[in-house]
Amino acid sequence: VYVDFKRGITPPAGRGERVMLNEDGQTVEIQGKVSGLARSARPRPAAARAEAPTLPPPAQDYPITAAIDAELPRARAAVGAVRQGLRQVVAALQAGLLPSLEPLTRAAGELVESVVRNPDAAVLLRALKDDESFSARHAVDGAIVALVIGRGLGLRRYVLDSLALGLLVADLGKLRLPADLLRAPRRLDTSESETVKLHVQHSLDIIRELGGLPPGVLEVVAGHHERFDGSGYPRGLAGAAVPLSARIAGLADAFTALTSARG
Repeated sequence: VYVDFKRGITPPAGRGERVMLNEDGQTVEIQGKVSGLARSARPRPAAARAEAPTLPPPAQDYPITAAIDAELPRARAAVGAVRQGLRQVVAALQAGLLPSLEPLTRAAGELVESVVRNPDAAVLLRALKDDESFSARHAVDGAIVALVIGRGLGLRRYVLDSLALGLLVADLGKLRLPADLLRAPRRLDTSESETVKLHVQHSLDIIRELGGLPPGVLEVVAGHHERFDGSGYPRGLAGAAVPLSARIAGLADAFTALTSARG
């Protein structure tokens, strides 16, 4: 994400900070300075420099097929089913059980169908305040944003399915991290930050144990913290080495974190 400082307020001396926030929106790690004046201030890996971002031509045209007033109740039901399915999965994992992902997968499919018919309904519901925990709200909101992006790009339906379900389960690995570390009201040290980053591998381990998910979902989970310039984790992939679905998931995840109230 680039910020156009010609249209807003420039940080002091034209520089700002790249930070990591905990789930309460508090800064726990300053990851480095970023220039507000030039994109080239932070050197990009050769792999990212060598390959300009390219997108495939739209594979599917998704016309609006439902008016928003007709779609709202269906979108509300789909979002409710997704939230319920996610709550059930989390509760089972916390109890040491291996839940079936079938209800969540089915609910995610209903959400995809709603966004395909008319994305405005789900986007409107995303903007409404609810009493869900930040983690659950973040997962559902991220899935909606990713679906809107994927729909706009004309991605095939099975890719949209993978995007939605991938973002819904991407942070399950945080259940295997110390809760006080995730909500620490202080800056994390290097060791603690590396521990938090392990949630990606934990998420992959969990969904592999549960089984039954297509490779596209694993691709989203594995890559939703990778970045095109190579600054992400866990593998530090750059350029086209980051799958398109993972790029979309990462953008949706970051956008949701930046635009959502925490608490």
